[in-house]
Amino acid sequence: MTTPNPSAPDALARLPEVSRIVQRSPRQIRRDVAACLFPAPLKIGARAIAWRRSDIAAWIASRPAARING
Repeated sequence: MTTPNPSAPDALARLPEVSRIVQRSPRQIRRDVAACLFPAPLKIGARAIAWRRSDIAAWIASRPAARING
């Protein structure tokens, strides 16, 4: 049996971790999912959801880069 690798692209991340990764509150993530602005989570249990790390990475890559003038 192999040990799950949390850094694998198809590993799953729960909401607190996703919030930390994308620097958005859980509430804002839920709003963005409802507005189809953020990847939808997977239902992994009766009351549990998670996101594929690869979906989060693709969303981050699709965001425009911020410009810092100064």
